[in-house]
Amino acid sequence: MAPDSSEPRAMSRPHPAPDLPAGAAPTAPPPPDTAALTIKWADYPALFQVADATSVAGRVRHMRLALLELVLVIGGATLGGIGSLVPPAQQSAFLLLTVGPFIGALAVRFLTHRRADDHDWFNGRAVAETVKTLTWRYMMRVPPFADDATCDRVFSGQLVAVLRERASLRQALHALPEQPRQITPRMRQVRTLSCADRRDVYVRLRLVDQERWYRRKAEANAASATRWFWATVAAQVLAVVMGVARLLVPDVNLMGVFAALAATFTAWTQLGRHEELAKSYALAYQELLLIRGLAEQATTEDELRNAVDDGEGAISREHTMWMAKRGDPLPTQDAY
Repeated sequence: MAPDSSEPRAMSRPHPAPDLPAGAAPTAPPPPDTAALTIKWADYPALFQVADATSVAGRVRHMRLALLELVLVIGGATLGGIGSLVPPAQQSAFLLLTVGPFIGALAVRFLTHRRADDHDWFNGRAVAETVKTLTWRYMMRVPPFADDATCDRVFSGQLVAVLRERASLRQALHALPEQPRQITPRMRQVRTLSCADRRDVYVRLRLVDQERWYRRKAEANAASATRWFWATVAAQVLAVVMGVARLLVPDVNLMGVFAALAATFTAWTQLGRHEELAKSYALAYQELLLIRGLAEQATTEDELRNAVDDGEGAISREHTMWMAKRGDPLPTQDAY
């Protein structure tokens, strides 16, 4: 039997309002808990996500090819050093085997040049860091994103300008979610917070986060610089020892092997720029500590704006130096 359509369904009836004492006003919703708020990788614009993924992938590929080339050179030098121990009848075959690693290293060098993974690494990092700075300026209502009526249009225009300056960037589209956004819900949520809440979010999720990153990277690069320095010294000492040992055992010549090893360690150190990065990261860390102390005291929009300008300026300055050392400056943003 069909239900009587004249009887309204229970789920369509409105819920009764809670009983309030006479003259009492409705309770306002609780303020947002900014201490529990987080800004994840997926909360940044889609352009940041693809640029960051492209940079990480480019760095991994470039470093792997560079390491493979160095290993092949060391392998060839090692085979050349023990060639005198091979019986005369097998010298020709062994010579071909010795040449193999050097041919392989040459092929890897051409492959590295052709792939240009370092371009993806540097361009991707430049775009990602620039977009990240723009994102925090947008969330903190810093000019040119202070006006709610125009902020979205201005922000989108800035992203277009950044991408055009790095038009050769090969974007890792697989890093995007199913419905990517250039202005994410979390960005809009932070933007609607009060000045004090936005200040707390900026200090905790931007300044403190960057401080930790710079300190960790400064310590890691300092340790790597020390480690590779002593490894290079050890290889050079062993090269000298092998040179002297050849006077006693003329058939064994391992001096070239350790000389190549020392040169390899030096090349790897120069590629990583550990000592330079340790100093620049330590300097950026100290600067952000000072800026955070001032940002924590901001109570007005103008003071928050100045704190964000100082914080993003320090972060952008470090990245500009990082790119300049590789002959490729960051995109310029006239609106900063």
